[in-house]
Amino acid sequence: MRWTILLLLTFLVACKKEKHTSIYMMGDSHIARFDNRYWLPTWQMQNIGVGGMKILELENNLEEKGDIGIVEIGTNDILAGIQSGMPDTSVINMITKDYRNLLTKLQNNFKKIFIIEILPPAKGYKNYSSLAKIYKASNEGLKNLVQNNSNVILVEIGSLIDEDEYYLADRYSMDNLHLSYKGYDRFSQIIARYVR
Repeated sequence: MRWTILLLLTFLVACKKEKHTSIYMMGDSHIARFDNRYWLPTWQMQNIGVGGMKILELENNLEEKGDIGIVEIGTNDILAGIQSGMPDTSVINMITKDYRNLLTKLQNNFKKIFIIEILPPAKGYKNYSSLAKIYKASNEGLKNLVQNNSNVILVEIGSLIDEDEYYLADRYSMDNLHLSYKGYDRFSQIIARYVR
């Protein structure tokens, strides 16, 4: 009898199929530079980040479908808007509108969505003080956008930034715009805390 139970348990374990969860990370260079195999080695995840990508480009080119979508994008939109001479409020409104459209597409393609707040540049980045308020307001817009969506979670990046002046902490930046090794270490911890 004991051997029969042991044999039955062994058979059940052998036949048990592992649940496959498809996870996609997408966005701009912050995601493209994120080595998910290094930072989150036990996760079955595909990184489809592209340096320089903007929100509308992701929306227009998104074909992937899966269980979980993790998104961080918006820096290139903000910087391009400012460089083109758009007023701050127009840039913020553009970010909100484009994210609203992207969110609709994401909800059609993924069961659960994690939107990572847009990472601001470090204090040493040119014109960072004028950019800080745009990043902060854009992230407030994201917070408002996702609050009524049960399958969308906003991933707050508070521990990566100086919250008083709203810039990427120097210890987490390699070039005043992108994350350093320490930055990605912290970034991966934040993602893991939200996506369980």
